[in-house]
This record gives sequence, C-alpha cells and structure tokens, in this order.
Amino acid sequence: LSQSNNVYFRERAPDVISIGQKVLKNLMGSKEVAFPKYIKDPIVIAHTISPPEFVSFFKIGVKAVVTEIGGKTSHVAIMARDLKIPAVVGVKDITKYVKTGEKVIVDGSIGKVLVDPSEDVLSFYVKKELKQRKFEKEVVKREKAKCRLKTGEEVTLLANLDIEEELEMIKERAFEGIGLFRTEYIFLNRENQPDEEEQYNIYRKLVEKTYPNEVTIRTIDIGGDKKPEYMEFPDEKNPFLGWRGIRFALSNKLLFKSQLRAILRASKHGKLRIMFPMINDIDEIKEIITLLDESKHELKKNNLEYDNNIPIGIMVETPSSVILLDIIAEYIDFISVGTNDLIQYTLAIDRGNLLVASDFDPVHPAILRMLRTISDKAEEHNLDMSICGEMAGDPLYVLLLLGLGYRKLSMAIINIPIVYDIICNSTLEDAENLTNTLLNMNSKSEIHKYLIEYMTSRFKEFEDYFKHDI
Repeated sequence: LSQSNNVYFRERAPDVISIGQKVLKNLMGSKEVAFPKYIKDPIVIAHTISPPEFVSFFKIGVKAVVTEIGGKTSHVAIMARDLKIPAVVGVKDITKYVKTGEKVIVDGSIGKVLVDPSEDVLSFYVKKELKQRKFEKEVVKREKAKCRLKTGEEVTLLANLDIEEELEMIKERAFEGIGLFRTEYIFLNRENQPDEEEQYNIYRKLVEKTYPNEVTIRTIDIGGDKKPEYMEFPDEKNPFLGWRGIRFALSNKLLFKSQLRAILRASKHGKLRIMFPMINDIDEIKEIITLLDESKHELKKNNLEYDNNIPIGIMVETPSSVILLDIIAEYIDFISVGTNDLIQYTLAIDRGNLLVASDFDPVHPAILRMLRTISDKAEEHNLDMSICGEMAGDPLYVLLLLGLGYRKLSMAIINIPIVYDIICNSTLEDAENLTNTLLNMNSKSEIHKYLIEYMTSRFKEFEDYFKHDI
C-alpha cells in the first residue's frame, strides 16, 4: 500500500500496519517486550516507533533507538532526549542493513549510526563517553550555584518530563523546577483510562518530590501520533491539524474535568501551575476557566482541599496564539513557548516528514521575529514567560534566546550541563549583540552560517553540538 500510486491507499498504509500490530499483540496475549538473553545493552532499530512503544522500551532498559522515519523534533526524538536515550531518526533503509545481534554504535549527539565498528572506533567512543560523564559531574558540582551570566543576570533552567520515573534521573541535579510535565503519557501504553485518583497520586508525588521548586503540569495533549488504544479516533487526513490538544480535551469534558480535579487536589502538596496546549482563541480560554471553576466547586462540595489561586497558563505554539496574546493575557498568569509546533505551523512544515525536514528551521527570519514579538508582548502584559520547545535546550540557540529576552529555559535533562556552562561563560552583551546581528539578516542560510561560526569560535569544546544541517 505504501508504494501505491493511489494517494488514498498510500495514506491508509500506516493504519493497516497499526491494526496488524494490535492483532498480533492480542494473539500473543502479552504487552511485554523482551530481548534474547545474549543481547547485552539492547538497541532498537525499526522503521518507526510510536510514543507508547518508546515508553515500553525505556522501561525494559533499551540503550538506544534508530528509526527510518521521523525528524529531529518528532515526539519520539524529543522523548529520547528527555529520557537520556541516544537516538538517530530518519536513517533510510537502516533495517535492511543491520541484523539482530549485530554490534552497533548510536551517536545521538551528531546523528551517526556505526554498524560493526572496529576496535579502534569502539575505543574512541568509550573514551568519548567517559569524557562526557566527567564533564557532567564537574558541571553538577557547579550547578549548586544559581545559573548566572558573567554579568550577573540570573537564568532559570527547568526540566521537561514525560514520565514520573524521570524524577530519579534528576535527583542529583540542582534543577530549579519542572517547566513541562507532559501528562498524555499517563494515558498511553495501557488498556484503560486512568481515573482521577490514579492521576492525583502521580501528580502529588511529582509535586512533593520537586518541592520547594515549582511544577508546571500540561493538561492532556492527545491526538496526532499520540492515541490511546482504548479510545476511538476519527480517520483524519491530517491529524496534526485536527482533533488534538485542547480541542480533544474540550470534546471530552468528563475526562478533562477528571484531570483538572486531580491536578487541583495535588496543588495543596506544593507549588503547582496548570498549562493548556494548542490554544487558538479566547473562547477556548473562557470555556477552560468555566470547567476549572466547576471542578473547584465539585472538590469544595466533597471537602477536598486545593490551591484556589493556582496559576494558569498556555502553551504559545500556534500563530493565532501569538497574534492574540495581548487579548489572552487578561485571562492567564504565564506562557510557555512551544517552539516545535510553533515552527511547524508557522512555516507549514510537517516536522516528521523527511522530504521537508531540512526546511524545519528554528532560525528562519519569520521565527526569530515571532519569538521577539512573544517576548515583547509578555513583558508588556507582565506575563511570566518560559520557553520549553527543543530550541530551549539546543546549545546552538542558547545565547540567541537570551538576547531575545528569554530568562527561563525548560529542556531535556541531558542538555542542562552544556547549556549551564555556555550561560555561565557569557555576558548579556554577548547575547544581545549576537541576536541583533541575526535579526538584521534576511536569509536563513546566512543566519545559520553566522551563528554556527560564532558559537564554534566561542565554545570550541562543544563544536559537535553546533553541527546543524542547513
């Protein structure tokens, strides 16, 4: 089907594969994934991996993943960074060239997959890994001090989390809070929907373990490639422009209110904020506030405590939310910029499509101007502002974002040490001068070239992290 000349049949191919996988899973009578005992440090190489499958692989100890399709900002790629699992996506026909049991090195830092490496190459990568661990330990010691520019300005580094198990991975870090907890993964990879009590216990533990730091919980962002098996979804030609995010939540009010009540109940155990995804207009905000008030009333009626002044905010990830931010600001306390979807929707580019992956560009002149507009509007309306997309944790863009006015960066745990080091060895003047230079350029290739050369000359030790395709 995937090779058919008929567009309709080609688009149905993934559906057939998905149904086949479900049938096999039911026939086998088990959801558990297992590897042959002789395979040490298993690596998964597949045509594609869904977010629920990725969570399963993480829980059984998979060390790395490689897929034939997907882009740098696809959900699986993002989860891999969040969970500190090396991943390379978009490697054409890789499943044809690698056999089960074959030795493979996956270098997620530069997007390289090495099959049947020589002893010299293995030795090189062992040394590279040891060097990286040593660097991280040194930075962890320094992280006990606040992250500040050399000129004294404070920058807050926050962590993005997908599943509660990740908290164990950041215990040793002096992180300053959780800037994004993606709740949809509580609903995935299971046979039934979590009830209010189960959700409450997860959120409560998260808040208690993070205290006295703050947790920002994003409400369910289901749809696109994140669909629970126990829920019915319509057949959509373009699900990323369809029934997802807040649209899904507002269409499933009982589910949504159950989650709101669970979050509200957890708010009495520490510092907690609620954030809503994929907001497009003021009517959505008003409906959310109505449902939130109803949820509070229901809790009060049952003598269940909550923080009545819990801050609410939105993900700014659609052009509409940027344009209307000065109006939306009246109803919210904070914003967090989701650059992954913002870039996708602004440039009309599918971030998981390899044919246009090179055009998915965080430093496109339109994106830089949009990020400046958001920053200016947030300051004008006294909104607390952070940025939580992949751009926030990419070492290449750190100084650029600081120059655009962002002082709260939320990222995958694995990126914190390098970002911390770059910030502590820079001045605000460095960041603002760089940003002003880039804003005066009109060509994305020109911006890329200048930015890479500048960051490489300043931070030679991180050169590999600045190698981006143009």
